[in-house]
Amino acid sequence: MVSIYANVDKDNAGTVQAKTHAQRTADHDQHGIRDLRSQQVAQQRRQDIVNNSKRVTQLRQVHPQTSAGAALAPVGAAATFDDQAPTTLNHYTIALAPAANRNAAVQNIQTEYRAFGTSLGNGANSFISRGTLNAWRSASAAQGNLIYQQLTGAGIPIPAPAVASDQNRSMAVHTYSPNREKVGIAWRTPAMMDHLRNWAALPLVDPVKISVTSPIVGGGNVATDIEFTEAHRGYVTHVNALGSNAPMARVAKYGDGTGGTRDGTSNVAPLDQYSMTHHSDSGTTVDEQVNAAAAGGSTLSEKEEGIDAITKVIAEGGRFQCVAALGNNITNDTKFYTRDGLDPGPIYVKYIEFRQLWTRWTSGFGGAYGIPNNDVKNYIDAERPGVVTVIPNNEADIPNVCPAPNVDLT
Repeated sequence: MVSIYANVDKDNAGTVQAKTHAQRTADHDQHGIRDLRSQQVAQQRRQDIVNNSKRVTQLRQVHPQTSAGAALAPVGAAATFDDQAPTTLNHYTIALAPAANRNAAVQNIQTEYRAFGTSLGNGANSFISRGTLNAWRSASAAQGNLIYQQLTGAGIPIPAPAVASDQNRSMAVHTYSPNREKVGIAWRTPAMMDHLRNWAALPLVDPVKISVTSPIVGGGNVATDIEFTEAHRGYVTHVNALGSNAPMARVAKYGDGTGGTRDGTSNVAPLDQYSMTHHSDSGTTVDEQVNAAAAGGSTLSEKEEGIDAITKVIAEGGRFQCVAALGNNITNDTKFYTRDGLDPGPIYVKYIEFRQLWTRWTSGFGGAYGIPNNDVKNYIDAERPGVVTVIPNNEADIPNVCPAPNVDLT
């Protein structure tokens, strides 16, 4: 019998957490601290934008680098999944060396994914987007004037102010509304942002799409598109594998409901598209999910779960070292845990499930890549959101609390 703290609350992702009264009181205090920290982070972000803006001659086109440290060269522009980014992204392609099998091909893409994310700022830099552009223009009239000159130089008919000053030209950009758009919107549409890509005066990173193909010895390959934008950092937006060649879409997961077009029971092949929301219910391993998707007669729900499993290995494994260590053996239920105490006790085990860890990537780990195990351990020990604390009967009972496959981060 495992003892677990009796009072149960839910965190903001809906996962049950067990807490004492003292813990809930501490949580109340922590919410205030987090609110203050959020304000401080926002203030620092605004200051960073102002500081960066002073380096107006610095080229801000940052090229993604491979795991070998080689910078990729853009091959053109490609459409994006992100509606808060420019219409097109700088496009890069790379073909990796042949892998021994499908799993190795996915792991090879994961390795490059981690290198791409790190070289593009490791979560620290801002990409061109509606929000970051508005913050940069608002930071100073001189910057608003630079945008005015860039857009009018590209042929955008922003009305010239009667008095040509930095402030007036900045406001002319802000109030530009050819189709009676809401003030501040027209100059930041995806099409307009295209004119601000690859612009040396702008201290923001150009968002990118990277097409990565990993051939498999004996035939076949795993091919993916990966986008790094402000809203979708490191999203795997297209996967060609398991007999399907599918894009990511803003749709419900197959199997989320009964009836309708996405009930998931059909075995139509191939998969048409996959949801941008991870599958989180199944307790099977990635390897089992991928094999089920590749099997003859697999349902659309199974196909989507298999494709989604590949994106988890690539993206979540590229973000967290502890996830990468499990490879295709990971499950949504996998627990990353720490332990404190020895027999005869008490022993405290704190853990976070994989399905919770991936939702904390930005808020808990700053959107970084290759996050060390010790950072996850510290997150767990601090009992941050998503972490559960239990008291097993003894050391021998720990495998019952955290069944394999798991990762001991103590």
